[in-house]
Amino acid sequence: MTFAIGLDLGSRRTKAVLVEDGLIRESVVFESWALEKAVVIDWVGRLRARCAADALPIGTTGYSRRPAADACRGTALTEIRAFAVGAQVLAPGLRTLIDIGGQDAKAMHLDESGKVDDFEMNDRCAAGTGKFFELVANSLGVPLAGLSDLAAKAAEPARLSSTCAVFAESEIIGRLADGVDRASLARGVFRAVAERLHAMLQRTGFGAPALLVGGGANAALAAELGSLLGFEVGLHPSGSFFGALGAAMHALRPPNSE
Repeated sequence: MTFAIGLDLGSRRTKAVLVEDGLIRESVVFESWALEKAVVIDWVGRLRARCAADALPIGTTGYSRRPAADACRGTALTEIRAFAVGAQVLAPGLRTLIDIGGQDAKAMHLDESGKVDDFEMNDRCAAGTGKFFELVANSLGVPLAGLSDLAAKAAEPARLSSTCAVFAESEIIGRLADGVDRASLARGVFRAVAERLHAMLQRTGFGAPALLVGGGANAALAAELGSLLGFEVGLHPSGSFFGALGAAMHALRPPNSE
């Protein structure tokens, strides 16, 4: 049996997996590395003891990948490469991958072999990120988990003039005061974000099949983006762990194998 650990250290949460023979055997989500560094290191230590492998390969990716690699004696990998490797395992043949993270969004076009052909990141604006959706949900008075269901009730999306997190929040509050339906506003937010992602994909290239992953991925956003692309955009039950799995699989590869 071949074991490896993967850590995807996002800006707000750390996703961790134990991989055995290419399959995720255990997965867990911690708060950010800054808040739970000791807890994550303890989890890694317990897995090493359980697997009787002090040299258990560990791959890290995400915002804190380098300090985590140093602390856990692991190998750091960029997010883009980690997600591509994870997609090769969980969704072979995938051509378009969009990750909605806590504070950024990534659009990737994969070639026929599953390697990244081109990518683009939205890391300077909160629009289209998990944090943005939390602000919207708060403004509409629903839990984040219910925002997609609320949007599904709308026949048409309300048009928003801004996708800037600060201005969009203010606009939503103003539109609510004017009597605009909450469901239409929720769908309007997802439509506006889908248009932004579509613009990113037009620059990177895209094709079917496509997946939307990450903590901010949801059915309403996938539906709006699919309508713009002209084909279905799917979700994946392990969508939050693509990066962690990719980091673990990379750690198993011989040095200089790429």
